[in-house]
Amino acid sequence: MLPFINSLWCTKPKDILQFFVVLRSIIITNDRGSSNTIADINGNKNKIHIHNHAVGGNAIFPGILNQLQVVEHGDEAHTQVAHELRGAVGARLQQRTGIKAAGCQTQQRGIGSSKVDQGNEAPHTLAECRCSSRAHQPPPKRRHKQRIQQDIHTTPVDVKNGVVEIYNERFFTDLKPYALEWELICNGKPFKRGRIDDLDLKPQERKQISLGYTQKDFYDFPFMGHELLLNVRYVLKESQPLLDAGFVVAREQMEIGGFAFAYFDLAPDTPYNPIKSATEEGKTIISGENWSIKFNAEGFICSMQYDGEELLAEGSTLRPNFWRAPTENDLGAKAEQNFAAWREPKMELIEFSSKNREQKTEGHKYPCYLQDITAKYAMPDVKATLTLGYSIDADGRINGYMQLDTEEGADVSGMFRVGMRMEMPARYGVMHYYGRGPIESYSDRKAAADIGLYTQRVADQYDETLVRPQESGLHSDIRWCEITDSSGFGICLRGSETFALEPQGEGEELKMRRDENASFLVSALPYSQEAMDVTIGPKQRLSGDLNPDGKTHICFDGIHQGLGCINSWSFPPQKPYRVEYQDYTFAFRITPVRR
Repeated sequence: MLPFINSLWCTKPKDILQFFVVLRSIIITNDRGSSNTIADINGNKNKIHIHNHAVGGNAIFPGILNQLQVVEHGDEAHTQVAHELRGAVGARLQQRTGIKAAGCQTQQRGIGSSKVDQGNEAPHTLAECRCSSRAHQPPPKRRHKQRIQQDIHTTPVDVKNGVVEIYNERFFTDLKPYALEWELICNGKPFKRGRIDDLDLKPQERKQISLGYTQKDFYDFPFMGHELLLNVRYVLKESQPLLDAGFVVAREQMEIGGFAFAYFDLAPDTPYNPIKSATEEGKTIISGENWSIKFNAEGFICSMQYDGEELLAEGSTLRPNFWRAPTENDLGAKAEQNFAAWREPKMELIEFSSKNREQKTEGHKYPCYLQDITAKYAMPDVKATLTLGYSIDADGRINGYMQLDTEEGADVSGMFRVGMRMEMPARYGVMHYYGRGPIESYSDRKAAADIGLYTQRVADQYDETLVRPQESGLHSDIRWCEITDSSGFGICLRGSETFALEPQGEGEELKMRRDENASFLVSALPYSQEAMDVTIGPKQRLSGDLNPDGKTHICFDGIHQGLGCINSWSFPPQKPYRVEYQDYTFAFRITPVRR
């Protein structure tokens, strides 16, 4: 509560009333956080009533509470509800006080502008006011709020045969106004749907129901070995005040069968070696038919060309990444100071090798050819060694891994992430992925992001409602992700369940190493990590000041620290969501996506 009280000292008397309108900031003081309770404020009686089952969260006067039964639901298709509700609140406020609603709108626009009194306004104070003053809640926060606060719950009983349990958490209303809609999806694509209109569950009642499918519906080709999921949602059968028929009040996703991550596979066998290796001006060039990959003197990939098109932006490399633009919570927990050694750790190349190899495969007349690249680095700043390995096949597909080996007992902090980063030209601005979406998600903030197929613009990935630049736009539990231009040409990133290290001896097969969790995390943004980092340059900057730099900035990680938000500010994430100082291995695959 103290940040809100302090903010009053730098507020003009005529604006104090506006602060009381957005008093919800006391409860939700963080852009990434949420609350299970909503305060309804009665300014005359100083009475605070906690309305536990409200969804959304705008502070309103009890005098009009009976007119506004629903505060706000977190469905991206119904943002107009929020506008109508706030309009009603604004009209009531004007009627009571004579203050025009335009005054509140000016405040909203001011938060988004770059005209900030840097001497008096702190970004976290702006964030508190901004939580309620912006025109509408952004989809990530609305969806998280709805999923956590929803009061209709579905749990699996025998999900393979369509049996689930429904729990009506409500105290006073049954579920007759709602219908249950379900769908089975295979690798992100729906193949069977159903609907149950008669939900006869009394308040606080639990009941098992059969959705109407069995294993016979999917335990056959082509579903064998594919990821099968069940999506359920509860929708209004008829319109209610402020809500249309079909409005989603609760949803859930349950796993039937897990995703089969790809094994290390090879290009077709050929009677001759199609891979060429050369050295030119200190660069190692690996090439084949219609593709070439270059490594610079530091051992990093500095060029990827397919069909004559360069996929890396000028000056870009594929390189390790352990840092992120600190979030407000990171700054409160002093993570940017604690993790400082991992911002740009010194990397000394101590070994680089490039070897051509042929591998015989049973059932193939000719061998498959591979080029194995290994780069090993000493990292004295963090008392570790890092190995980057690549096996490039005859089609130019890259099967890579990074292996971080730490020093036992070393007094070194944890880090933000373990992954890779690179830049592509801005024309590669389409993101098509299979994983959690459509909103951003992190290891400790992904309950509302369902697994599915999503196609989005890179330009829309950053959360523009964040007051100050910071980490944004990450997607977790990714199976694969394509970054392409408008014609569909680009690259595909994948997690790999098994991957090659290096041959054990002449003529011996590759040593294979298993990665238990082959999913990964990815972000593609029009802004660089450095541009979003407020610990570099002026701290008092706004997200509205960010400008695209003509590149698509891609980060993909094996592990990434959570957001925290245990309190409003200053606490790190809980231990299961931290990236501790220890050994890590991250396997990935980069393949061309052609038109």
